[in-house]
Amino acid sequence: MKPPAEHHLSLINLGLGEPSKANGFTLSPEIGESLIEAVQSEMANGYTTSSGTIAAREAVAKKFGNAEHPIDPNHVFLSFGCSGAIYNAIAALCEQGDRILVAKPGFPLCQPIC
Repeated sequence: MKPPAEHHLSLINLGLGEPSKANGFTLSPEIGESLIEAVQSEMANGYTTSSGTIAAREAVAKKFGNAEHPIDPNHVFLSFGCSGAIYNAIAALCEQGDRILVAKPGFPLCQPIC
């Protein structure tokens, strides 16, 4: 499926889960500078908590919440991509012995957990 030619937003191909320049994605200078600062600070050279850092969760809550519908950062969970988000959602909802049906994508997801 493709959006109509007159659509106001450009299409970013995430078919391989790879937002790259070859797929039409360009990184803003602010993000590049932030990445360099994070590496040079040596404060971001390891794993974060599985739900994301509190600063990241607060930023998401602020961006997507509003005065009428605030979002509690403790209710925000960040993942390491779509496959990771699906894996985490299944892990949270399933119990040992549950049976689930998962469509076979064109690439492997995480190992089954239920």
